Amino acid sequence: GWFEVAGGKNARIPQRPRKPEDGGHAFAIVGYDSAGFLVQNSWGAGWGAGGFATLAYEDWLENAMDCWVAQLGVVTEEHRRVAASATPGGVKGGARLSADRVLQNHQVAPYVIDVEKNGWLSRSGTFRTGIDDVRALATDYLDAARKDWKIAAGQPIDIAVYAHGGLTGEAEAAATFARWLPALYQARKFPVFLMWETDLWSTIRNRLERLVESAPRPAGGPLESLQRWWNERLEGLLAPAGTELWDEIKDNAAALSAGAGSGARIFFEQLDKSPVATRHPLRLHLVGHSAGAIALAFVIDRLAAQEWEFESVSLLAPAIRVDLFRERVAPWLANGRVKRLREYHLSDVAELKDPSCRPILGYGRSLLYLVSRSFEGNADVPILGMERHFPRALAKRANVKVFVAPSADTASTTHGGFDDDSATMASVIAGMGRTGK
Repeated sequence: GWFEVAGGKNARIPQRPRKPEDGGHAFAIVGYDSAGFLVQNSWGAGWGAGGFATLAYEDWLENAMDCWVAQLGVVTEEHRRVAASATPGGVKGGARLSADRVLQNHQVAPYVIDVEKNGWLSRSGTFRTGIDDVRALATDYLDAARKDWKIAAGQPIDIAVYAHGGLTGEAEAAATFARWLPALYQARKFPVFLMWETDLWSTIRNRLERLVESAPRPAGGPLESLQRWWNERLEGLLAPAGTELWDEIKDNAAALSAGAGSGARIFFEQLDKSPVATRHPLRLHLVGHSAGAIALAFVIDRLAAQEWEFESVSLLAPAIRVDLFRERVAPWLANGRVKRLREYHLSDVAELKDPSCRPILGYGRSLLYLVSRSFEGNADVPILGMERHFPRALAKRANVKVFVAPSADTASTTHGGFDDDSATMASVIAGMGRTGK
């Protein structure tokens, strides 16, 4: 019936029986009334009423194949505020993110460097990143922040690079970034978020649950003893598959800065070339949660070797092995390329009560216990973010400060809670020092 539409104000598309040779046709729905959808066709103004006609609901229900909705069509004041701003909030001197998730992602996206599993820039998902995006981040957005903060030529600019944990999906990482971005921006720390595609939590759960579906469970005895027995039973059963999956996460973390085409390398190259860097000394601060500490260890080692310096490094419940930390980070901490290290971890009592891994078949210890005793080859490997493994000699260094949760400086009671905890966030940002000092 599309070829039979009569012109005039009330143009309608007559419904005709579908023939086997009929194909599909795309059009835009731009309105509706009691009779049907008002559609805009692509055949020019000579079709229908200036290119528009009504498609009856009966025709739609019978013949429609699919419908794509891009976003809300109404441009609100909030849309205009977000679109007009070169800074996160559009409020001079401040940072306010929209409550609308789509608009919030739009505000966060320029500060995100999204990489794939091979470490290269990602071209898929909500936060896809191209080299031009990274260049704009290191030049245009950095300069916009400098102007907003009124930082004069020659004064330093603080840049905070945040790497999320290894079991985090895109939506969860974006929510974390949305909490940190305003706090960093208001403290005059330019935010950069490394998003690496590592959402293996559901994969781990599904694969590991199948492994122990038929595993015998204790039938009686003291509750504490039963839980301890079950924890140790799970650590042994889950070790082969868990080690394989954890190795994949560690490989992804290393790839983030592995070569010239990796996301972290591209950012630091663009930062080095940025006109802002010629007018201002840049002070770099790294923040890593859980497996994000593994990613940052490789960033530190590879870039410190190229004479980059890091003003501060803050690790939140770091899931990095102690021996890898000693190999990749400790030498640079000793020679001053890393000026300050701040480490946040749970007390051992809190680790043993952390319920975060309960969904994995009732495992009653923290994720780091599971990593240490199972996912690192079932060998009880020392993990830096565990109180029982944190090196005493490291804690005694003058440029190292350790915070044990829960406490006034870091109120988290779970492994995953550090990046959401306002006390931890405030402590981390305070540890970066004052801008211009």
